[in-house]
Amino acid sequence: MVSIIIPVFNVERCLSVCIDSIRRQTDQNFEVICVNDSSTDRSREVLSLYEKVDSRVKVIDVPNGGPSAARNAGLAASSGDIVWFVDSDDILEQSAIATIRKTFAETGADMVTFGAVCYPSFYGNPWLERCLSPEAKVYEGFCEEVLESPSHHPFVWRTAFSKSFVEREGLRWDENLRFGEDEALHFAAYPLSRKTVILPDKLYKYRVSREGSLMDSRADAEALKIHDHIRVVEHICREWSKHRICDHHGDFLLRYIAEFVFIDAVRLPRAVRLSSLNYLSNVLERYFAAEQISSLCKSARYGQLAVAIVKDRSFAFGLKRRYVLYRATLLNRPGEMLRRVTAKIGRVTKLSAVVRRIRDILPASKKTQMRLFEEQVWNAHQIGESQMALSLLRMEACEKSND
Repeated sequence: MVSIIIPVFNVERCLSVCIDSIRRQTDQNFEVICVNDSSTDRSREVLSLYEKVDSRVKVIDVPNGGPSAARNAGLAASSGDIVWFVDSDDILEQSAIATIRKTFAETGADMVTFGAVCYPSFYGNPWLERCLSPEAKVYEGFCEEVLESPSHHPFVWRTAFSKSFVEREGLRWDENLRFGEDEALHFAAYPLSRKTVILPDKLYKYRVSREGSLMDSRADAEALKIHDHIRVVEHICREWSKHRICDHHGDFLLRYIAEFVFIDAVRLPRAVRLSSLNYLSNVLERYFAAEQISSLCKSARYGQLAVAIVKDRSFAFGLKRRYVLYRATLLNRPGEMLRRVTAKIGRVTKLSAVVRRIRDILPASKKTQMRLFEEQVWNAHQIGESQMALSLLRMEACEKSND
């Protein structure tokens, strides 16, 4: 049986669509554990209706502690031999559970990671679509490629776990992480998995953006985001150190950390930069040997950033910092570098203001008009789909009560 665990917090508009996609599965051997994280909207009322109409839907009420705490509570209550953490605003393809159960049965995998589609499709982008389009692969034991490949990007909902594996390794969500917990769990789990299966099948519809979601709430808080990223790095280092994974893969982890957080940490505003760099430096020096850090400081791609963080803070301020950031961004994020240079030229020459004024005068292009039309249709469809799902659910609950 598959235990599907859903943390629920203020998602009344899309919750019923998510749960209905599970109840419509071709394989009906599942349980749905919905963990109500002290929602303040009508999410709990929706869950109560599902409890009445379907005995496989179980609801747990917990004090507000964030998605990681909610997932841990759901995991403790699960009884299936496969565990799958699903987000409350997404949708499962109809054959998802059948495909996952068959894969575990045929391969004996500890973890199964699969593909997905953007929902709605016009909110997607080439990078995200590549991330959600893996190629078929089987890893016996740990291979760095499973974490390095962009098409295996660690979204929480795209991996199902063997319950025996979760219990054997004591895998749990770090409840102190309210952001980036996907990254932390996958980095802890993949190295411990005896067999990991990657499926190209797109089993999931991932809602790309939702107003009020945790990802949306942190999108503009750069300092908080980078602080969260460093906490994720600290969690990964702690787990890898505990299991002695760094003994053989420490250089890989250092390169990952450099790519994940170095540029953004050095780019932080002056008021918060020093404290963040001190935190990051402390993590690196605690978990890595001096030789490993020294080797990173000599690397062509990340060396000067590493020096700015752990050796010479003068490279994190003033003209030296500007040179280090330009060079590192050019080497590691050339597309971003081009966008920044173009934006700066626009500000200096005031071209951006002229372009905006011309754009306001001229009629929108056919492509823009089509995009706006698609968004309007999509928003109307979402409201209608949610209302229809709730109406059918209430009818089903009434019929159950009458019986």
